[in-house]
Amino acid sequence: MVRHIAFPLLAAVAVLTLSLGVWVARPATAQGIQLMPAEKAPAKAPVADPVVGRVNGEAVLRSDVMREADSLPAQFAQLPINTLWPLLLDRVIDRKLIAAAARKDGLTKDPDYTARMKDLEDRVLEQTFLEKRMVKQITEAAMQKRYAEMVAKMPAVTRVHARHILVKTRDEAVDVLRDLAKGGDFASLAKAKSQDGSAQAGGDLGWITKDQVVGPFGEAAFAMKKGETSKAPVQTQFGWHIIRVDDIEADYKPSYQDKRDEIQEALTEEVETAERTRLRQGAKLERMTPDGSGPLPTQPLVPGR
Repeated sequence: MVRHIAFPLLAAVAVLTLSLGVWVARPATAQGIQLMPAEKAPAKAPVADPVVGRVNGEAVLRSDVMREADSLPAQFAQLPINTLWPLLLDRVIDRKLIAAAARKDGLTKDPDYTARMKDLEDRVLEQTFLEKRMVKQITEAAMQKRYAEMVAKMPAVTRVHARHILVKTRDEAVDVLRDLAKGGDFASLAKAKSQDGSAQAGGDLGWITKDQVVGPFGEAAFAMKKGETSKAPVQTQFGWHIIRVDDIEADYKPSYQDKRDEIQEALTEEVETAERTRLRQGAKLERMTPDGSGPLPTQPLVPGR
């Protein structure tokens, strides 16, 4: 069984994050390793894919390190590349050292290595093939066209820009109303008393449509006028709300930018599905049972059916 080896890098990134990105350079003269800084002001025009290190004379390219960055989980991928650079560069260096040792041991002729390389080649080719199809087909023009089709079928709705203060009991909500009546600032009271994630934003929920919120909240908020605060607490399954409507927009339809990511994701799935279907239609396929004893039934194997 192959042991998963990504954890040490993730643990190191986590430690680096906790240390606020502070890194103390270590001597790197052992084993013929040369480290080069992540960014260095060039005297000439910058090279598209510069050498950023060497391992016993073998060049480490910037693209090698950036591929390592691509494999990071989303929460670490958001960190600045200069913060991650030392760890990513060391990871590439370690891989090259271990790979060189494996070649020296003759592991490139090992049957397990050969099988895994064939599987890896198939996976990379699959990904590369689909990516190139997507780049060709999922253009801005194609996404704009899909948006136009989508928005044409979409009914215009009213949306409100709302804030709220959420508390556990009706008595607490009544106290909030009293504070507001005395001239209290809604946002400040939300920060002090609201018991949900919007508290630090002054209770700001942003723009919402009626179908995005629970029934009693929506009924109250969409019956209010711009600048109005609910006159009585509103109860939902989450607790008791004091609501304020900052703004109202009638006949709202989402903009292209609002929907762009959603459209891109939908087109990506469509292109992938279409390519898989097209290739299957032109192929001679055999699908066998898990033990290889016979053809796989066309219907799913469901116990009891």
